[in-house]
Amino acid sequence: MDEEYLTKKINSKTDMAKWLESPAYKELFNYLKDVKQSIKGQDIVHNLASLKTDALPDADLNAFASVAELFATLNSLIDETEPLQSTPRYGNEAYRTWYDKMSAATLLFTQKTHSQKPHTLQCHHFLKESFGSRTLIAYGTGHEMSIIIFFILLEKISFFSRSHRKTQLLFLFPLYLTLVQRLQCVYRLEPAGSVGVWGVDDFQFLSFYFGACQMVDTTVPTSIIYNINNVDTTLIASNLFLRSLKFVTRVKKRMLGNACTFVTLFGQRGFVG
Repeated sequence: MDEEYLTKKINSKTDMAKWLESPAYKELFNYLKDVKQSIKGQDIVHNLASLKTDALPDADLNAFASVAELFATLNSLIDETEPLQSTPRYGNEAYRTWYDKMSAATLLFTQKTHSQKPHTLQCHHFLKESFGSRTLIAYGTGHEMSIIIFFILLEKISFFSRSHRKTQLLFLFPLYLTLVQRLQCVYRLEPAGSVGVWGVDDFQFLSFYFGACQMVDTTVPTSIIYNINNVDTTLIASNLFLRSLKFVTRVKKRMLGNACTFVTLFGQRGFVG
């Protein structure tokens, strides 16, 4: 099984219909449904020391630590791969150099997680995909979804425990989000599949979904999204939705209420339940 085997299979409405009836789709959907409950009312976990207080088994703690270390390594590769002095609005070609370094580092990581080649190739494919498109120098919500598929694959090879999905989302996903947001800024990645005013963020979606799940059954008012620049930094740091919204205000100049229909609708309807 070569990596070329892992090619795009959804190219038509017929293919999409098959995907929606597939076991893989149901598994992904159930994952997103399951974590919605597990992270409800919970805060982001900022360090390994906090995980130790949750009394995680050493094997699980080591697994999370190894992925966190990988993300730190990939972040350091940005430091050593400076953007080229180019003029295009989007797409600094130094990203491709970083991508090649990332691909090599992630392959080594996935080879350590499992000895069987088919599993290694699948894990590496989705992990690599989660950091954007080398060809287009772009990143979008499909790439973001790939990190979740990677987490699911790590469960399937027993590297992660399904019972600790909350930690996947509240410890590892924020580290991933910080990394890809830095990629977007440093290499001016093009937003893949932007929906304009219907999307609050041209790159992310799941960070807002997970953050909204965190706020279910809390006292956080939905009106907070209109005043994000006046929200306490501790509260922002504890929630994926607020963190993502704050990031958007740093990279977009227009007022969110005017620039994004999603924000207006969200303020009216509230958090997911």
